[in-house]
Amino acid sequence: MRFITGHTKDHQLDLPWQQFMNEQETLVFYMGFAGCAITTKELIRAGRSPNTPIAIIEKATRVDQRVISGTLASILQIAEREKPEAPTLLIIGSVVTLHSSLRWYSPQQDQRLAV
Repeated sequence: MRFITGHTKDHQLDLPWQQFMNEQETLVFYMGFAGCAITTKELIRAGRSPNTPIAIIEKATRVDQRVISGTLASILQIAEREKPEAPTLLIIGSVVTLHSSLRWYSPQQDQRLAV
């Protein structure tokens, strides 16, 4: 697993994209949504499959957390429709496909407990 800053400087991400090609490795981009278009384009250009799973985690660990998932090729269109808000994490790799089965946290649980 790698943790990588997704924070852009002058709308650029100067990262060693070729080092992120191991399909067995999970990539976590913190502050990642602003650079999502660059990240997906550069990973595909470097050789990562356009079908690689990706999730945008909006407001992680908060009651209003939301998970938006797709592939490197589809996530920008999905995000345009869903309009995620900062703070966000980008999670890239096969681990994203486990979201449903590992979904241990539900904001609805917190809301029920607060009653």
